[in-house]
Amino acid sequence: MLNHLGAEDFAGILVEVTTDFCIVPTSGPLEMVSVKHRDVNQTSGSDWTWDSLRKQDVLTGLFKAWSVADEQCSVAFWTNAGFIRSLVPLHTACSTSAPILVEIVKKVAAELAVADPEARRFLAALKMPAEPLPRRKEITDIGVVKVGRYIRQWRTGAMGHAEAAYGALIEAIAAASTDLPDERAYIPIERVATLASEVARRGEWERETQFLSADNLRLAMLAAWDRSESDELQGAPRSSWTPDPLFIGREQVLHQVRDLLRIGEPVEVAPVVIHGGAGCGKTSVALQFAALSRDQIRPIIIDARSRASLLHGINSLSIPEAREISKDDALREMKAPVTPTLPGNSATLIILDGVTDVQTLRGVIPRIGLCRVLITSTVRNVDAGYMHIALDVWTRGESVNFIRNVFPSESFEVVQKLASVLHDHPLAITQAVNYCRNNGSPIIDFLERFNRMPVDLLDRGSASGYPRSLAQTLRLAIELLDETCSEAGEILRCLAFMDGHPFPESLFPDDPDRWGMAFVSRAEVVESRSESVGWIEKILRKRKTSERESQTRHAEVTVDAQAIASTLGRNEIRDRALEALVSSALVNRRDGALIMHPLIALYTRGLCSSPVPYLELGLGFFVGKMGGDNDYSGRPDPYLGIINAIVSHALERQLHGIGVILAGRTLVMRLALMGDGSVSGSVQSSAVELGRVLLSRTEMEVAIGALDAELVLAVREALAQALILDGAADEAIVELRKNYEFGASRGSYFHAIRSLLNIGLAAARGGLREVAEEALGLLPEPQTVQDDVGSATIAQMRAQLLRLLNRHDEADSALQVALERMPAVKEHPQLSEEIYGVAALLARDRNDDAAVFRYESLAAEAGEGRAGHLPRLLRVRHLADSAIGAGELEVAERYVAEAEQLAREGGGTSSAHYGDVLAVRGRLRFVQQRFPEASEDLEESLEIMQNARRGYDHELTPALVHLAQVRMFLGDFPGAISLAKQAVEIDTNTFGAKHPETLKDIRVLRQIQIARRIAGSLYPRS
Repeated sequence: MLNHLGAEDFAGILVEVTTDFCIVPTSGPLEMVSVKHRDVNQTSGSDWTWDSLRKQDVLTGLFKAWSVADEQCSVAFWTNAGFIRSLVPLHTACSTSAPILVEIVKKVAAELAVADPEARRFLAALKMPAEPLPRRKEITDIGVVKVGRYIRQWRTGAMGHAEAAYGALIEAIAAASTDLPDERAYIPIERVATLASEVARRGEWERETQFLSADNLRLAMLAAWDRSESDELQGAPRSSWTPDPLFIGREQVLHQVRDLLRIGEPVEVAPVVIHGGAGCGKTSVALQFAALSRDQIRPIIIDARSRASLLHGINSLSIPEAREISKDDALREMKAPVTPTLPGNSATLIILDGVTDVQTLRGVIPRIGLCRVLITSTVRNVDAGYMHIALDVWTRGESVNFIRNVFPSESFEVVQKLASVLHDHPLAITQAVNYCRNNGSPIIDFLERFNRMPVDLLDRGSASGYPRSLAQTLRLAIELLDETCSEAGEILRCLAFMDGHPFPESLFPDDPDRWGMAFVSRAEVVESRSESVGWIEKILRKRKTSERESQTRHAEVTVDAQAIASTLGRNEIRDRALEALVSSALVNRRDGALIMHPLIALYTRGLCSSPVPYLELGLGFFVGKMGGDNDYSGRPDPYLGIINAIVSHALERQLHGIGVILAGRTLVMRLALMGDGSVSGSVQSSAVELGRVLLSRTEMEVAIGALDAELVLAVREALAQALILDGAADEAIVELRKNYEFGASRGSYFHAIRSLLNIGLAAARGGLREVAEEALGLLPEPQTVQDDVGSATIAQMRAQLLRLLNRHDEADSALQVALERMPAVKEHPQLSEEIYGVAALLARDRNDDAAVFRYESLAAEAGEGRAGHLPRLLRVRHLADSAIGAGELEVAERYVAEAEQLAREGGGTSSAHYGDVLAVRGRLRFVQQRFPEASEDLEESLEIMQNARRGYDHELTPALVHLAQVRMFLGDFPGAISLAKQAVEIDTNTFGAKHPETLKDIRVLRQIQIARRIAGSLYPRS
């Protein structure tokens, strides 16, 4: 083997039983080899004679193999014995280029019982080595020397490792040997001979376990050499590396590390960097990988937090090359990316733990080498030549599994709560469970304490193998960031009050003069000139703008916020700061947004002595995106999580500036419209809850003169809208009456009418007929209002209230007034849409389906000027429903599909809007006579809306009626009658017994009862 390994045309050997093995060239036919030795103590002598060749079937065996192969291969006879007397000419003929003597041809022909020409062809194909193989006692010594000389092409170092490489060669040959138990299959001579002449099928038999490729043998010897060299290095023995039984998950990362490092392959590879935030488990993954791979590779860990500790660790390995390089100060200071300093073998894994500066590795760790290097770092891009793996926090499943392994008796709910509170952060969870275990306290106690003092608990507990707590780690990282780039620290603190929500980098203004800042602190009450200022301008503070102050108060942003905005407004400074921030791993950059882990945000806020500047800056980014009154465009929707976090943090700190109040008001309205579950994050507020808090704080600020009294009306109106959408229309009316009384007492026609309109909206939505009567009595006749827009607004509200009261003639008259003023209303898309929507309702009451579809189409056309996800969803859903009634089923199908997608993307499949869409789709499938599918949609719709539409049972009746009709066609008459009766009862209570809505329900109920009687007469037994 060793004699052939260096040859370029040698592919390997195929071990088989017919001869002994076949030499496989890279191309062309095989050479079948028979190996037979003779010992010095054999009775017949230690050399070969014709008689001994005949007894051991040497020539006849080789001839048979050669013949079966159709003479398409060569054959060889290897031995450690000599050839004496008359055999010398045979050996000469087969081991040299000398002519074959006629006497030898005839002798061989006689031995094989074949003709002379065939014997001559066989002798031409027969090869013998010029020198005999070593004797048994010499084989190992000679083999080790040859292996050493062969391996020195790729490896330096002591020849002492050649013995291990030679052992790998012997082991590989033994594994492929046919001298094994009977169950080991062997390759018959016929197959070997056939394959020998069929080079095209080489790939088929090269996969056999008896085939030893030259490449694999070389790699096996190199791996053994490397392993032997690695075992001589200083460091902990392999046996001390044991896998952590509590290690959870990360299987994909471990596989990725193994694939990139190519463990077990003696080839050069690039270092692998595991990078991620503080405490996310980088070191744990590296150590677990090392422990799991200890049988294949020698792990050694080196502290790489500084260049000095890195060089010390490499020197301690006792590598002469490393010692010489580390002494060369000029080479070290050059920090070139190509300087080799590590062990020159593939069986050593160097773990460089804790790299925080790319300069630490420059000139020390090459970009490619035999030694496996695994680096853990908080730096995202350590070196362009290295391979990088990003490590995030645990998945929720991994967090839960880890906690339950330690506390198997804890309830699943408590375990989930701990994982949720700590945001699946590995180090934080490990500290928490160790804290609980060391103190003998249940998890629920930790959760209660964490709720009171989270920053303190992040510094408690410990994690095996991790020298610092999460709090200590974060503190050091933040201090380092402030030292290296103070502007990056300012951005970090600003992001900390956004609770980990993605912050789009596009929100950074390019011009320092365009940086908005919101008034967060209470205004100072002073005497000053009066000037009318819009609400948005009140909270927007731009540099180099004219000062505008109210008559009795003066608001100002902090000097610190102005200084930060002035600095970060310069693109070059901000870009440098962002690079430093992302490199610190305290913040990630993903899809054009900056993302901060909630625990890092929590701890950063705890270190922040003065939060006001960062709240002013944070809220200032969104001032221009809040939208004004009745703005349903959805402009703030992508940022609701951030706005919610900033507002909540401000309110917690008793900061009630006008910026906080108005941002909170917008938040209340958007949460109410989209659903409380539309905002994720650590701060969870319902629209009603936030509205109540905001109202109490606003009233307090107004009482001391820090805010305008009118601001209370705006916040109260937002709370009322939230109450209406939450099913508490009666409570909303209580709040709105306060606004009406305020406007009436001050002679403010605007505030009084606005409040009445909102009261009317609540009455119409809640089906509160008494309130509707009261509102009608207070609202002026639309004809008396000179302003066309105001007249149309009042007219459409009166039409809604009159419809609720079943006064349809008067409702039609009021609607006509609104329709007559449409030319003036066209500039107000929301009002136009509302007027056509009321017209569609009244047409539905008249059973005029064609008019319903026409008015809904006009409403959709008018509303196209309103941007936003929710307005589009409502328009499409109404169009789909009206198209069904008009018999436009193909059109309805398209609109239903679009509405379903919009509802799914907007609030998810548990939102009230999704329930509404399912009700429409159920109606469509009912009309299409797809009754099982219709039943499924309508049942799911009712389940969703019964939870999401508390207090508005009359909004369930369309789904109830359609489901009753579906049940009738499915033969479930008792179920159908029960559902129809529910609809009749609800609409009777809401609209009265004579209202068209109720009469429709009664008509369906009677149809079902008649159908039941008919079915009973036709099929009495069923």
